[in-house]
Amino acid sequence: EIKMCNFGAPKDFLAITMDPPEYEDIKGAVQKLKLISALRTTIDGKHSVDDGDLTLLGELIAKLPVDVQLGKLIVFGHLFGLLDNAIIIAAGLNGKSIFLTQSQHLVQSYKSKLEWARGTQSDFYAILYAYEAWEIQTSKGEKALARSKKTAVDFCRRYKLDHKQLNEMSDLVKEIKENLKHMNIETPVKEPKSKCLKDSSLLMELLVVCAFYPNYFYKFHNPEREPEANRTLLENDTMRSVYFLGLPMENAEHARLYYNQVNTYVESISGDGTVEDIKFEGQKIIVTFRQDARARENNIPVAAHALLKSCSARRRLTLDLYDPQRAATFYKNLKKTETRVSSSSNGCLQIPQLPPPKMSQTKIDFMIMSFNSPTSFWVLLRDDWDEYAQLHQTIEENIDDCPLADVANVKVGETYLLEYDGLFSRARIESTRPLAIFFIDHGSNYQETKQSPSLRIIPAKLQADLSVKAYAIECSMAGLQPNMLTNMSNESEWDEETCQTLTEMIKNDFETDSWSSGEIYADIRSRGGAGINKFIIKFTTVTFTNASGERIEIRDWLLSNKLAIPKTESYQVHQEAKKRLTFSEKHEAMQEHLDNPNRYVGEDPIKIKVEHKMSVERIELKGPFHTMKTRISGLTQSCGSKTVNIEPTSVNSLLLDNYPEAVNHHWMLAGNVSLGSKNETLLLRHTSWMPCFPGFGPLAILLFTPRVELRVTHDRTRLAGFLGGLGAKSSGKQSKTQSMYKEYDFEVEFDTRVGHDEILLVNKIRETLSSLLTRGPEEVPRMSQVNFLHQSREIMLSQLNILFNKEMKFKNREVPKDSKSLTWTTEEKLHGPEVPMFSKIEIPKSMRSVKDLWKEFKNSRSEPVKDAELYCPGCSKFIQHPQEKDLHFETEQHNAAMDRLRKDNA
Repeated sequence: EIKMCNFGAPKDFLAITMDPPEYEDIKGAVQKLKLISALRTTIDGKHSVDDGDLTLLGELIAKLPVDVQLGKLIVFGHLFGLLDNAIIIAAGLNGKSIFLTQSQHLVQSYKSKLEWARGTQSDFYAILYAYEAWEIQTSKGEKALARSKKTAVDFCRRYKLDHKQLNEMSDLVKEIKENLKHMNIETPVKEPKSKCLKDSSLLMELLVVCAFYPNYFYKFHNPEREPEANRTLLENDTMRSVYFLGLPMENAEHARLYYNQVNTYVESISGDGTVEDIKFEGQKIIVTFRQDARARENNIPVAAHALLKSCSARRRLTLDLYDPQRAATFYKNLKKTETRVSSSSNGCLQIPQLPPPKMSQTKIDFMIMSFNSPTSFWVLLRDDWDEYAQLHQTIEENIDDCPLADVANVKVGETYLLEYDGLFSRARIESTRPLAIFFIDHGSNYQETKQSPSLRIIPAKLQADLSVKAYAIECSMAGLQPNMLTNMSNESEWDEETCQTLTEMIKNDFETDSWSSGEIYADIRSRGGAGINKFIIKFTTVTFTNASGERIEIRDWLLSNKLAIPKTESYQVHQEAKKRLTFSEKHEAMQEHLDNPNRYVGEDPIKIKVEHKMSVERIELKGPFHTMKTRISGLTQSCGSKTVNIEPTSVNSLLLDNYPEAVNHHWMLAGNVSLGSKNETLLLRHTSWMPCFPGFGPLAILLFTPRVELRVTHDRTRLAGFLGGLGAKSSGKQSKTQSMYKEYDFEVEFDTRVGHDEILLVNKIRETLSSLLTRGPEEVPRMSQVNFLHQSREIMLSQLNILFNKEMKFKNREVPKDSKSLTWTTEEKLHGPEVPMFSKIEIPKSMRSVKDLWKEFKNSRSEPVKDAELYCPGCSKFIQHPQEKDLHFETEQHNAAMDRLRKDNA
């Protein structure tokens, strides 16, 4: 505001105030404004540490009633076409939390925030989704105003939201929109949709990376984390399991008697029905949770987060220990009489599991019965078809003898008959509130309607005939994940349109009565969802027949249509695949052990209540613990050596590694960073993990760093990374430069191939953004000129589409040629107000030219060089074998990249 009013240098103006601030505080505030590009690093063309010329971005931010960094979020939200989302997030971050923060609500409020984040691991998305849902509750019209207020209050109570704070946030949203309107900045009623990007998921991620520069942090890949976790949890699911320590050894023999106590404690925090299994291993108790609905594979469930959070709220697990001798006798008698409740019991039928595929089996034929996504679909094996047909014939012949059930009295785990696709099928009750029913022979869920389902009771005379194995088996494609660029949902979920298209194609396969086939990668334990069979088959390929009689392979179809990208499977999946791959090499006894058809059939839990008079002592166990606990490091020089903590209310406060299998760095950003005691620790507020795939983090940071110097490898053929910050000035010594703000400098290594074409695309995006933050004719900001804004946005989105649609193959770290990699080698060119917000990134002169690299590439050997990776110097495509070069030269992507490079050289 001092700069807006032309009151001179901030330090001079503030020196005459009643209570002048310390000089270091003034310098710190000026530095922050320079970091977000609200001020230039110079004043009238001369470098200054405590002053700077005001930029157009700074003028716009000064007119907004929010923190300066949130103002930047709003301005760039407008440039990216995400203004409404940016305003909501900024308003939510500007004041107190909209989630209840009182200690008595800590765990449940944290759990609610995780659920609102919908698998994004982002506080920003949690605020956005929660506010939008609350706004729907309150916008019922004037006639229903009182009723809508009551509904909104009930909604807040249910989801642990602060109704008062949401109202204040709503007022701030309106105030921001009003201020923007005076600046001719608002979302058009009919804003044209971009033809370049299918959805805004990528733009949202890039927007927050841009707005919160340079608050970047990263997690190193630890190759030992998964193997260590696997050993600690005795091969139980490392993501879905937590463990407690401290059960006395004398109680280990009859430890299963404590099942009820442990289950009651855990589900009182995590929620009813969230526990899949509890195992007792010596002094260790391992609790495995069911996978969240619609969550990606290998994900840590919300229930596990909630239980771990309870530890910080000092809600510990206490056990009433039983007298060892009396408990041992009780347990022995219990096993003899088999007085226990089976987990597969349903009150009527004992339905056995199917055996998993034999270890020697590499390919199977099946019918796809139900398709949810490429990583969750249910099949009927061809070998089971005759038995499946016989089952349904028996049901149809006797359906008139099956009376209607009273839906109000059904219990979880019971099996009934319910009509599915015109035929009555076995249906198991999964929950009663709300009513959830699963067809165990089809893999489908009952679609609830206004009318109660017409469940049929299975009479005693049919129970033996219908107590046959459940025929639906859950399956998944191995090594695939959604492509964020074309995904209408978030990073962790498959796009609904993609799934619907595949469903229709597979439906034609079902109607043609042809069999699909799949190559088995591994069979693994199920993730605790619906279904009797407790294993999942993972396929490398699945082929089916479409309506035209063509054979379609799902993996090729997804990759060729850029709907999916490759992913690394977890350590446990790799281990199971390795067993199958090396099965034939094992000796006979080991083969028999590995091929055990009952390997996924576990012991039934003892859910009966043990007599309280057997209790002799109460102890408190240590834990819960999770094997994926990790830590992060700051990127800038001022943060790199400090210990990083995250505020307790953030969705990422537990700092768990959700992608232990990823070999690349996983990047996090923070809305606010503050110093802790003695300046040795950092506290992050409002955090968000970036998408975890090679290339995204380094390229996103490269896009929005004001000044960049690239680093080349020793052989001068490749870019190794870059130095980023606010640039350098002359040190006064010959050929020497000095960093303007060394504490905010950082170095990033490229974890995927980045060449001339990628830098060309990045520069075009930076140039477009810089031009939008300038003034046009008559000093009118270009970003408020609608046609110019839309044209510029389309250019930017087209370049982003090309950049992030490139192959992002991980590559290992390459050492830069310059040993002094954190030293700037070029001085910032000062041109006053003409200096762009994002300067052009220059290819180092020491790097060999594209022409030379291209000539060498074309003439390279036709045989592969051992331990060498071959990349096209034009488009950076990885070439599997030198003989593929000629085919690659004909591809559209390669020719487009070469055209861009020729035009740039011209």
